Amino acid sequence: GEIKLMRLARNHGKGGAVKKGMLRASGETLLMVDADGATRFSDIERLEEKLAAQDGRGLVVGSRAHMMQDAVAQRAWYRNVLMYGFHFYVSLFGVRGVQDTQCGFKLFSREAAQQLFPSQHIERWAFDVELLF
Repeated sequence: GEIKLMRLARNHGKGGAVKKGMLRASGETLLMVDADGATRFSDIERLEEKLAAQDGRGLVVGSRAHMMQDAVAQRAWYRNVLMYGFHFYVSLFGVRGVQDTQCGFKLFSREAAQQLFPSQHIERWAFDVELLF
């Protein structure tokens, strides 16, 4: 597929930038991926298979579970408490059935992106939870 570069005149936050990009994207499937290397691009095949199993509709979320043990060991204790607390409240009050809501590796059908992103309000951190809720 084709990759397009967008320049924003002002900082819209990660969520705002992703929203603007997704609303201007032109593919049948739209991939959101963080640049931190936490997921492998080769894993897109797994996401494509899962999306195809849903008749090519909706969205599928990757996972960084394979990195969890190393990440927990390297973080300060209070960051782990905040992370687990956040995951607990998200699963309790919001999104159930998604292990890693913050994983920056999500594949959307064009239809799903066109339904979700116009309604997105959060422009900064945790915008993923709003989309999945």
